[in-house]
Amino acid sequence: MKRVFIASMHHESNAFSPIITGEHEFELFRKEEVYDHMRSNDALTGVVQTLTQAGYEIVPSVFTRAVPNGEVDLDFYQRFKKEVIEIAKAENEKKKIDAVCLTLHGSMRIHEFGEAEGPLLHELREVFPDITIFSTLDMHATMSKAMFDHCNGFVGYKCAPHTDCTETGIHAANLTIAALESGKTPSRAWVRVPFLVAGEKSATNTQPMIDLIAELKRTEREETGVMAANYLMGFPWTDNHDCSVTVHVVADTEQQAKYHATRLAQCIWDKLEDFTFQNETLKEAEALDKAFAAVKKGLTPVYLSDSGDNPTAGASSDNTTLLGYLMGDKRTQTLKNNIIYGGIFDPEAVEACKGNEGKNVDLVFGAKFDRTASEPIRATGFVKKYIENWTG
Repeated sequence: MKRVFIASMHHESNAFSPIITGEHEFELFRKEEVYDHMRSNDALTGVVQTLTQAGYEIVPSVFTRAVPNGEVDLDFYQRFKKEVIEIAKAENEKKKIDAVCLTLHGSMRIHEFGEAEGPLLHELREVFPDITIFSTLDMHATMSKAMFDHCNGFVGYKCAPHTDCTETGIHAANLTIAALESGKTPSRAWVRVPFLVAGEKSATNTQPMIDLIAELKRTEREETGVMAANYLMGFPWTDNHDCSVTVHVVADTEQQAKYHATRLAQCIWDKLEDFTFQNETLKEAEALDKAFAAVKKGLTPVYLSDSGDNPTAGASSDNTTLLGYLMGDKRTQTLKNNIIYGGIFDPEAVEACKGNEGKNVDLVFGAKFDRTASEPIRATGFVKKYIENWTG
């Protein structure tokens, strides 16, 4: 029975956030522990299920994940990487590892160090110089030369929001199986397309991504020799020299891979001007004017999104600018219904509410982490509920 080594590392790192993402922000499972924590819509689930069903022996190592935040603590990353490599060496000495199949994000950045995925792949390649290494990536992966050089092929998500994670894991596992069964290592090619695009402009249920993703799928389905075709949109907030949109293609031959990578790069470049916001985008004061006008006409509910402090893109979630506008606007006081604001990340303010349910409290909240873009707000509020250890 052939053996496939697996590991997982997921974090989307915002280099502009002052918060350092430490060990306590990560879920971390070792070896067989991972089987008790398999999730739906997860690339790792797709990898494990597909390899198991095909009769391969899976060799689990270390698996870690955290929600988007600031750059990752260097010490935690070095310990994680060291443990993965040590397990890889020990298992290979025990009995030969035949392939590696990883699930990575692709835009994980380490504070005062740099990219996370490239060095991990480099060290794995030193352990396994002659076997295939495949990996899944997030659609917002930031491709680097080290990632490309030390991995035989990537498969990226094709949906944003990412609803196809399991399918992506299945795809990567099938590449692994194909290489093991055929004994042939596929070729790959990448083209860096010199532009950046915000995630709000590249959802795959809107144009131009609808057509672009359709072309990726057609390429994989119909073009001879193509095993995987990817648009990796990058993550602008990683803020490094590798940031860009990237096309990555895995194919039978180098000629096929280069041809289709170049062709797909031209496809997305031709649609550069089509990447736009899909809803109205306004400055704060203009947005409020529009919102209050809609309320006056009965066009409710009204939803305002502050993309600048978007926690799902790793922001600190304690910018008070928009909330300050709302609280300072006289029209807010005339509303018949309350405004729901979600939310402000401030552990100190939350702690001040403890034991005060049903009471008024004076708080200073917000701008505790990112002190450059807004000011704390002082206000008196009524504590409706205090919940500890909330898991959603």
